[in-house]
Amino acid sequence: MESLNIVQILKLIAHEYVNRGDTIMTTAEIGNALHFSQQSASRWLTILENKAYIKRYRIANKEKIIITSYGWQILEREYNEYKFIFENPKQLLITGTVTSGFGEGSYYIGRGGYMKQFKELIGITPFLGTLNIRLDSSEFNKLDLLKCKYGTIINGFSADGRTYGDVTLYKAALSGTVCFVIIPERGHHPDVIEIISEFNLRSRLNLKDDDIVKVYIKLVDGDYERC
Repeated sequence: MESLNIVQILKLIAHEYVNRGDTIMTTAEIGNALHFSQQSASRWLTILENKAYIKRYRIANKEKIIITSYGWQILEREYNEYKFIFENPKQLLITGTVTSGFGEGSYYIGRGGYMKQFKELIGITPFLGTLNIRLDSSEFNKLDLLKCKYGTIINGFSADGRTYGDVTLYKAALSGTVCFVIIPERGHHPDVIEIISEFNLRSRLNLKDDDIVKVYIKLVDGDYERC
């Protein structure tokens, strides 16, 4: 319920901004528009402000309300979810920049428990390493949507006294080369996606740090939604 009310209020503020060019309103006006009491509207505005979704400035008996970048991200996520529902896209485009990792990819990819499943479930023997793509904050919502999709689950396992978590694979294409976006269950940097392939993608595609790339992730009919 909280997330629903937050989206409703943000949508109202954004609508007023688009239509009138400003968002100078009273809490009573907000409450009337959303069928809240004035007290409830005031409480929800405080919640949004505390979450840094809006900024408020007092003007006489009204308030000027500005949606922050975090607030716009909430609305963008809502937009992307409806886009998925009504447009039923077959692929998701994520744009980012190539970045260097810490060499962890080659270690984890090479674990026997993972490698066996890669061969069985996606039919490739991956190159021992991942291509890391750093995402701009505007792409985070797409990543959230991707995590709601049913990908190929690579089960975790135990070996040599330690445990390895599940990872999910999503088939993709990068400059025409088939690859897989790999999202670990744990230990994942929220602004980075990792990509595996049977090829060394850096060498094959002549990539270097800070190159901008477009990753086209395949979406399968009927695989939405698990969030």
